[in-house]
Amino acid sequence: MILYQHIIRISTVELTPVTVVVLALSFVWSGFVRGGFGFGGGALMLPFALLVVDSPLYIVPLLAVQLIAFSLFNVILYFKNIDWYYLLRFTAILFLPTAAGVFGLLVLPDRLLMIFLYLIVATYAINYIFPFRIRVQSRWLDLIILFIGGYLSGSAFTGGPPIAAVAARYIPKQKLRETLLSMWVVIAFMKLPTLYATGIDLQLQHQLWLFPCVFFGHLMGMRFHDKLITMQNESFFRAIGIVLLAVTAVGLSRILL
Repeated sequence: MILYQHIIRISTVELTPVTVVVLALSFVWSGFVRGGFGFGGGALMLPFALLVVDSPLYIVPLLAVQLIAFSLFNVILYFKNIDWYYLLRFTAILFLPTAAGVFGLLVLPDRLLMIFLYLIVATYAINYIFPFRIRVQSRWLDLIILFIGGYLSGSAFTGGPPIAAVAARYIPKQKLRETLLSMWVVIAFMKLPTLYATGIDLQLQHQLWLFPCVFFGHLMGMRFHDKLITMQNESFFRAIGIVLLAVTAVGLSRILL
């Protein structure tokens, strides 16, 4: 019954001019972040997209298809930059929590899921504004963070930042982006068949106009990749955090008030 209600709500989303513009800009931003950093494309764009769309189940299939297409694009171009040892190791660790996240995406009510996603993104935003670094290095702590990141990735592709934080400790910076992108391909391939099997609309018709948006953003992100990974400008990330926090506050107010 819950799945049926989700499908009905998604199929009746009205694509007004404002919705189209906001979604287009959101996916340009998603492509830029993913192409530049290798992670965060879903987590950093969802607050913007959810301002005009009432269900994460409308956005997640779009993200999954785009992740496969554009991540594979990078993986093929920079195949030698993949750290296969840690890719296989991290993928094995993330499998179960990711599957649990997909289940949560399908069964949780839209309102509860959106509140959960906004709170997660708000946590990221606060960390960008007031950077907090975990000084204790522990394999058990890394495992817990990866489990959390896996669940968030399974629910709505918002687990990139915590997964990347752990991966950055083990994978050389030059290989981090392509290794992470390879992980997202595996996660996306896990999610798409499940969504399709449960009757969720994959929204493939909207990829016709969203793909160029993501492609433009992705190319821009790739172009600035070398500068982004060496950038130590905290003001840049603080500005992103402030904007994300403001958008999250607006989104939560729409749900709760």
